Amino acid sequence: VVELEKQRRQKEEEEATATAAAEAQRKADEAAAAIHSKNQGREQEEEAVLILAELERKRIEQEQEAAAAKQKAQEEAERITALNVERQAMKDLVVDIEKLIKEKKNNAYYKILGVESTASLADIKKAYRKRALKLHPDKDKHGCGTDDAFKALAHVYGVVSNEESRQKYDRENNRRRSVSLDP
Repeated sequence: VVELEKQRRQKEEEEATATAAAEAQRKADEAAAAIHSKNQGREQEEEAVLILAELERKRIEQEQEAAAAKQKAQEEAERITALNVERQAMKDLVVDIEKLIKEKKNNAYYKILGVESTASLADIKKAYRKRALKLHPDKDKHGCGTDDAFKALAHVYGVVSNEESRQKYDRENNRRRSVSLDP
């Protein structure tokens, strides 16, 4: 009986030990699962932070691209406006030259060159070169029809750059002016 009692106690102790071991194992498994779950939460949190950072980077990049596109559009609009102003100035110059040639007013040749009738030969040459560059048909990027104006400019320069023909032109101008002033 003592032996049976001993075996029974030993069996109870073994069962209690097994139960305690199983309970300890269960708690260890729960702790491991909690740690794993916590680590997964951290990983998910870190992944979410990375995604948010990437989205913010893309938003900033899009804003910069939009600002650059807006700047480029504004520069293009300014360039087009400047070209239109330049084209209109060229057309006005051509029209003015053609009008001066047709009207044959006093000092028209000097006006075509954009100088005074008292201008020196150096000033006339400088003014001619400047106008010739503007009016040259090869440089007519606006399609203003500068051919005739360029030819007229060359003729005008030929007259006023030669001292003898310039004096003749000035005498004719003075004669025309005195005739137009007589009642």
